[in-house]
Amino acid sequence: MFKKLYRFFQNRDIFLVLLYIFLMHLPPSYVIIYKSKGSAMFYFYTNLLKFTPAFLSILRALNSVSMVGGIALYYIYFKNVILYMNRPN
Repeated sequence: MFKKLYRFFQNRDIFLVLLYIFLMHLPPSYVIIYKSKGSAMFYFYTNLLKFTPAFLSILRALNSVSMVGGIALYYIYFKNVILYMNRPN
């Protein structure tokens, strides 16, 4: 399994996309980049729930790690699974 995961991360295209996703979610200023859709939630998290921007950046980093894990699981285990949208009766 680790050999497949290592091969997965050796693919340059996949690695660069995952690196971009990870780096976009790290800084606390992530909300400023997407100000139009993020400012209301940022207000809710910081003022009402009393989360600090540092804690929000940790949550975003964990979100990035879980996205990478989901992509890796799909690549290793589920890429050959056939899903049927309309099954015949």
